[in-house]
Amino acid sequence: FQMDFRKAGIEKSLSFLSCTKKGISSAQARVRLQKYGENKIAEKKTSALRKITKHFFSPIPIVVLIAAALSIAIGHMEDGAMMFLLFILNGSISYYTEAKADTAIASLEKKISVMARVLRNKRWEKIGSELLVPGDLIELKGGNIVPADAKIIEGSIEVDQSALTGESLPVELKSSSLAYASSLVQRGLAKAIVVLTGENTTFGKTAKLPQLQKPQS
Repeated sequence: FQMDFRKAGIEKSLSFLSCTKKGISSAQARVRLQKYGENKIAEKKTSALRKITKHFFSPIPIVVLIAAALSIAIGHMEDGAMMFLLFILNGSISYYTEAKADTAIASLEKKISVMARVLRNKRWEKIGSELLVPGDLIELKGGNIVPADAKIIEGSIEVDQSALTGESLPVELKSSSLAYASSLVQRGLAKAIVVLTGENTTFGKTAKLPQLQKPQS
């Protein structure tokens, strides 16, 4: 996208997205879903080998392993064996704990699916937020999580966007304001046009920052 939707007016945004204040049809949504992809941020998964390496070959485990090797080398077999056993147990328990936590989080994420109320084919329906595309008309009200960056076209809402902007107090968003994905709507009711999804959202770009940082030489 080559438009700053924070500054662009409603009509200019609608024109850029080739949509109207009534959103788009299901057929248009299918085409856009193929073009832009699902409205989610790709997770950076760590391989099992990397996790094992982290738990068994970080500084402290390496010190224990070296101590075990030295004990065995000078003939203290029992002490060396005990330290080696400690090295194995510590790494195994640490790896198991992380794997169990990852499984629990993955299971929880499947159960907690953010739903969005969207107007398609002139009918309001609820769909998973990952299926939203630019041009969709959505409804935002108190208690909702903003599912994508969206341009308010009608009504007003108060949102908590402190995680993104650092603002400690709720912000009132009116017509032409931009609601950021992942913000929490505290009160109000508004209709908004989705303008950015997935990794193109403000939240998506923020989440990618650590991956873009390169170590200094």
